[in-house]
Amino acid sequence: VVGEVEFDNTDTATFSYPADVVFVNAPIITAISYDSNNNSAADVNIFLSSVSTSQVVFGASAAFSGKVHFQIISQD
Repeated sequence: VVGEVEFDNTDTATFSYPADVVFVNAPIITAISYDSNNNSAADVNIFLSSVSTSQVVFGASAAFSGKVHFQIISQD
């Protein structure tokens, strides 16, 4: 799964996996912030607050407005 989540002056965002994607084990996820608003606010560290078989919660080192691009890879 490849996608993006939007941060709107916040430091967390949640992405629920599509209904047709089923993980038996928690997947591997990579993520990077992107200055989609062209406001120089995306200079933050992105980390995974929580990863389960149904969703991921992204955290940022500071609140910002922009997007996080991610890639989700199955371990099954």
